[in-house]
Amino acid sequence: MKKILGLLTALLLSAVAFAGSGWNNYLGFGWRIPTGTSLTVTEDGLPDDTEINMPLQTGIDFSYTGVNSKNGLSARAMADFNVTTSDITGLDGENISGFNMDFLLGLGWAPIHSKSLVLGIYGIAGMDIVSFQDSSSTDTVASSKISTKNNWGYAAFIAGGNATLIWAPLANRFSIFASVTMGYNFPSSVKKENETKTTILGNTTTTTSSSSVDVSGAFKFIPSIGVSWRF
Repeated sequence: MKKILGLLTALLLSAVAFAGSGWNNYLGFGWRIPTGTSLTVTEDGLPDDTEINMPLQTGIDFSYTGVNSKNGLSARAMADFNVTTSDITGLDGENISGFNMDFLLGLGWAPIHSKSLVLGIYGIAGMDIVSFQDSSSTDTVASSKISTKNNWGYAAFIAGGNATLIWAPLANRFSIFASVTMGYNFPSSVKKENETKTTILGNTTTTTSSSSVDVSGAFKFIPSIGVSWRF
């Protein structure tokens, strides 16, 4: 995965480096429109319909779009930082929430590439990462205390396509954009790390454990809107 992302980064930088003076750059900031994703657990011994659902993921979107004004060659980079809900039951019996990040790079072509309007189509690849943390603390008799912390993590390579529209109403540097990505998260795993600290009369004992379940691939829809600045 690291080699693939490194190659994509090198290709993107090369495209920008050799584009010359005809290269228009757009920095974008926007809103990741709420969507969700569902991962089907494929671990042996579990029912076939076991799922880990993350029904709501939304946050802020940072993006870069580069377009060659002569031939329409275009590059795209996106990073979303989101909150995410889940149906994972926490230590308090409630579903836990966490953090999601999507990092995507792509190359493509913009059949429309004027100063007032850009429409680009890209092949993209990157990483989809989710992290949850759940903790609780319980005081018991005889001056004892039990603290438990669970960390959940998921990371998958994602590849797919993206379409981006950038519109400058006055053909100036300020513009608005809309972006839609449809990607496929390759099969991966969800890992859980548990740490329990037991304190009795001032003495603390720590126990740790870890486990993971394999999950199948899943399609992911990533829409965003916002504003951008051309330079």
